[in-house]
Amino acid sequence: MDSNIKQNNMKKENPPEKFFKGNDLKMATAIYNNDTVAIENLVKKENFDVNGRGAMIIPDYSTTDTVRYTYLNYAVVIGALPASRTLLRLGADIDQPCINGGGYDANINSACSSRNKEMIQLLIENKANLNPKFGESPINDLLIGDVDKELIDLLLTNGANINYQAYIGGGTVVSTALGLGKFDYVNYFLDKGADPLLLDANGNNLASLIQDEINEGRLSGYGLQEYNKLKERLTDKFHIQFPLKINKKTEWQKGRAMAIARYENLSQADKDFLGKDEADRKKKWKDGLEKSLQESTH
Repeated sequence: MDSNIKQNNMKKENPPEKFFKGNDLKMATAIYNNDTVAIENLVKKENFDVNGRGAMIIPDYSTTDTVRYTYLNYAVVIGALPASRTLLRLGADIDQPCINGGGYDANINSACSSRNKEMIQLLIENKANLNPKFGESPINDLLIGDVDKELIDLLLTNGANINYQAYIGGGTVVSTALGLGKFDYVNYFLDKGADPLLLDANGNNLASLIQDEINEGRLSGYGLQEYNKLKERLTDKFHIQFPLKINKKTEWQKGRAMAIARYENLSQADKDFLGKDEADRKKKWKDGLEKSLQESTH
């Protein structure tokens, strides 16, 4: 789909009242209309917090979890460039993520999902973090559907980490490309320095995913050919010997420990932002890991 059509559809599907109510609707409506004078007046004369955040239950997102967009989150999602520029000039926090019913999307993820090159460039110019703390690499968003290699290169050139691990699952863009069957991009990311042995939260990496899929016996034709070519490349260029001599339980333990560390290494302010549910989830993961490690020693 053409990026302009996609962005126009996003605007039509996301009116102000979907994400905001009460006084916040005044700001959201100004953003929707790209009324930069009204936005500035609301902040400077009516003392609106430029980082204000709505709070709505949206059944399509989650029937229980609150969806919470900042004003800038909303401007980026609907592609409101003048409004976004104004909010940033007024001090909006460029890296505050939107909360989508339990998940987190940074502004750069939203812009990439819409293939909005002007918005992506605006965020880069204003020093957006291209490796979002609570989400996935924005390159993942660019891999879904028709891929725009120019935008991927734009992110990589400006600081996107090819080996950035998704906050929860620990996956990287090279494993995303493999899962989507986009073999050209698996190879491209390997060319760019992707680590084929970096473990996700379940103890998988590119090499083990390739081996497991071949061993499953479901592949045929083109798919089998491409998987075997990748296997050969990992052997020839990365000196990875197949079959992999790995202990699945040990790899799971390592991957889970890395996932827990991503949480523990956050600042207290970030942990407070994620809240009790995330603290409880990581405690559950930590308890499960400790139990697994104890079982391994007996």
